[in-house]
Amino acid sequence: MPCFARSVCVKISGMKKSLIPLLLTVFIDSLGFGLIFPLLSPLVMQPDSPMLLEASLSTRGWVFGFVISIFCIGQFLGGPIAGALSDRFGRKSVICSTLLIGAVSYLVAGLSICLSSVLLFMISRLFVGLTSGNFAVVQSIVADLSSEKEKRKYFGLVGMAWGVGFILGPYLGGRIAGLSGITMLFFYSAFLCFVNFLLSKWFIEETLIEPHKTPWTLLGGVRNIKKALTHPILRGVFVVTFLYSLGWGFFTEFASIFLMDRFHFGPQEIGNFYAYAGIWVAVCRGVLIQPFVSRYSPEKLMRIALVFLSMNLLIFLGSESTWIVFLAVPFIVFPESLIYPNAAAIVSSLSAKDERGEMLGIHSSIQWASMGILPLFSGALVANYPLMPILVSSALTFGALLAFSYYFRVQLSRAT
Repeated sequence: MPCFARSVCVKISGMKKSLIPLLLTVFIDSLGFGLIFPLLSPLVMQPDSPMLLEASLSTRGWVFGFVISIFCIGQFLGGPIAGALSDRFGRKSVICSTLLIGAVSYLVAGLSICLSSVLLFMISRLFVGLTSGNFAVVQSIVADLSSEKEKRKYFGLVGMAWGVGFILGPYLGGRIAGLSGITMLFFYSAFLCFVNFLLSKWFIEETLIEPHKTPWTLLGGVRNIKKALTHPILRGVFVVTFLYSLGWGFFTEFASIFLMDRFHFGPQEIGNFYAYAGIWVAVCRGVLIQPFVSRYSPEKLMRIALVFLSMNLLIFLGSESTWIVFLAVPFIVFPESLIYPNAAAIVSSLSAKDERGEMLGIHSSIQWASMGILPLFSGALVANYPLMPILVSSALTFGALLAFSYYFRVQLSRAT
């Protein structure tokens, strides 16, 4: 671990100073998200939950799936809006506005639990998702400040900052839930959003030089699906992103159900598991993948990563003890960590400069839209068959590999 910390310090000291407050913003944002995400399943699925007293297992599974989906739908709608607005009004103002709205949304979520209002909780999750679309704006700032050679490295560091926040978030969330209940986590997340708003307003530098009036609507995400599928160059990348995110989202969103069913994990154990996974996310994205992204092309790394991720997900099927599950985590996280920075770098590099924010917004929008589709319809089924997400996720990742191979053999050659 000292070697990891020393390596991270060297990388940060060698990067542009203007990116350091941005990494801090991503870290705090992830910390607030990490406090909540792993504990949504106990909040909804446990029989003594204040949200769904005396509800059946299938009903709880359906509600849990909808809770996940409504957040992803918000991301789907919010990503392109945030990206387009950042091209028009500036990156910094959009980030600050979304953080402030996010703080209010977390407060409403905490109040909804106190009032036992599932509807109010769903509305708050939708707005949290909408404001989380600001991650596309973060990507735009990184792209604005980076050369072509630096993009993948800095995208990886942004992913590392997110991973570090996700290490501490679930760990602290599990302990806070044990001491003061899950409801308090939403109020803590609201506080973190507000602190993040202040830090962003004070320290983040505006990078938009020439505003571009990118059109946007509330249903811009829906319009952008058509735009993504008809884009002559990026169409293939967006299809790959959709298939991969469909599978990866299904796995990560329902992994806690598998752990609760097979190993009887409670809130603290689930928080510890996600914190452990977050450690590997930070190590992989911040250190282990860097020699590979510097040496090999994004196309080659994407292909290899999709192969290994598809295979390694299946390790969970035969796990009869927790040590096998924990042993499998780095073998799953490492290939996944290669996919994010390389896909984002491909989208950024193939986008025109005046549409970069919009294209990265579409890329983010597709990720969250795909992650919200399966939970919307499968929550009750997964509650009764917890292994299903593992099988489906592996198959969809392999499908993404086939689509990626086709794209770079046929579509890209035609476009160029």
